Amino acid sequence: MRFVTTKAKIHQSFNHFLLLGIAFSIPIENFVYSLTVGLHSRFPNFPEIRLTSTLIAFLVLNWLLEAKYIKTFPLIFKERSRFLIFTFSFLYLFYVAGLIYTTNFHYARLDLGIKFTMLLFPLIFATSDESDYRRELPGMIIKGFAIGCIAISFILYGHALYYSFVNHSKDAFYYSNLSWFFHPAYLAMYMTFVISNILCHLLIKQSVNGFRKIAFHILLLAYFSVFIILLSSKAGLIALLAVILGYAVLLGFRFRRWLKAFTFMAVSLMVLFAGVKIFPFMTERISQAGKDLQEQDSMQNSGKSTSDRIGIWRSSINIILTHPFIGVGTGDVKDELLKEYKKNNILPALEQKLNAHNQYLQTFVSTGTPGFLILVLMILIPALYSVKQEQYLYFFFLVIFGINILVESMLEIQQGVIFYSFFNIVFFFFRRP
Repeated sequence: MRFVTTKAKIHQSFNHFLLLGIAFSIPIENFVYSLTVGLHSRFPNFPEIRLTSTLIAFLVLNWLLEAKYIKTFPLIFKERSRFLIFTFSFLYLFYVAGLIYTTNFHYARLDLGIKFTMLLFPLIFATSDESDYRRELPGMIIKGFAIGCIAISFILYGHALYYSFVNHSKDAFYYSNLSWFFHPAYLAMYMTFVISNILCHLLIKQSVNGFRKIAFHILLLAYFSVFIILLSSKAGLIALLAVILGYAVLLGFRFRRWLKAFTFMAVSLMVLFAGVKIFPFMTERISQAGKDLQEQDSMQNSGKSTSDRIGIWRSSINIILTHPFIGVGTGDVKDELLKEYKKNNILPALEQKLNAHNQYLQTFVSTGTPGFLILVLMILIPALYSVKQEQYLYFFFLVIFGINILVESMLEIQQGVIFYSFFNIVFFFFRRP
């Protein structure tokens, strides 16, 4: 019996360590991979490391060796709580079903590989028990992610500083020059999530006590806000504004702290306004976006991300109207989009082989009405549930993700799909009544 107990504790400890490692690795994944690719080019025997994927592989190995799923897997279809966790894999199963009527199996295999954690995490957690985990683990996971965000921000600031001195670039600290090997929208989404966590503890839970701790957290808020402004992601700024507005509304209407809500809103907006004025690159991008929206030839206007997106969205909608029920199939989505770009003469999108730049449209094109509805419901239903159960951090996580996938197909690359599938299942699994 002692051996069994010790073995179980080893598996649990290893599982906890891997979950913390995955959270920390998500923001730094691309940096580690790029670094090891560079080392591999100089030293061929040095491996190219996908840190997050490696940690997930160890998590799966630990799950397999523990073999608890042998007893708990049948319970998925008997216990409501386990079944609800497993329902988050349904969208992935629809993508698998899309293989039946697809022709491009090569792209389909790649796509299913990228999205695999959408099946994996629900399966692992649906066959686990909450008693297997420490109660403070969710908070530790989020802290690990925040530390990873701070680490990558330091690395990117260092790179931008070096780049500005060597190349004398005036834009080294803005947009893609700052984000380096990341897409700015993903980094901004990560940072906004961290800001939401800080605000939740400061304003709602009021778990941060003492002048020094409060001052430190306020400095962190300013630090991450400035970084988002420098990244100049329009979706990132909209999500940040939504979070600020959401917490202000929550403070006022739910907790009746009207003075605190008004003060928080006023100070936040002043800080953001000052940041945008001090770092005007964001203002220029927003102004350009407004001009793009007014142009008549937006679909043919290359080099402008907003106008390009408009053309891409129109193309996606055209495909949806042609294939509304089951979509074009998991593997044919990219081919059909490229055909439509060519037909509509959207050259930038055609040359770069872009996806739909909207996950709702991307999923609709690929899997049709059922897949689209599942995607919407797997965001909407947990959001409503989280508000009802006062799980506000979970709610704002879904808001942040839901806003960002309006302008990016974030379930098409691992930067987005792992972030969503990991934290969504962690929040839902550790939900409190």
